[in-house]
Amino acid sequence: MFSTISPESFNWIEGSFWISLSLLCVVLYPKASPSYRSLIRFTFVVLCTFGLSDFVEAVYGSFLVPGMEWLYIWKILDVIGLCIVIVWYLKIRLANKKF
Repeated sequence: MFSTISPESFNWIEGSFWISLSLLCVVLYPKASPSYRSLIRFTFVVLCTFGLSDFVEAVYGSFLVPGMEWLYIWKILDVIGLCIVIVWYLKIRLANKKF
């Protein structure tokens, strides 16, 4: 009834998703107010590196196997980057008092 997808295929799809979101940052950048431009640049870098880490995982395999600790650290740094993006965005929103 349900078809399954291989982990490699899932990582290719997920990586494409993150890269697509980073390209959305490129589209939004010219229209953004100056207070958001640095955030958009940082978000672009974080999303690109997140997508690239998924592509690397699709090629080299899971970060859970011995010898792939570097990929695990890369993904942890990406998640920290996403957390920074959220906090930075909230800080700008609160400073502008636009709810």
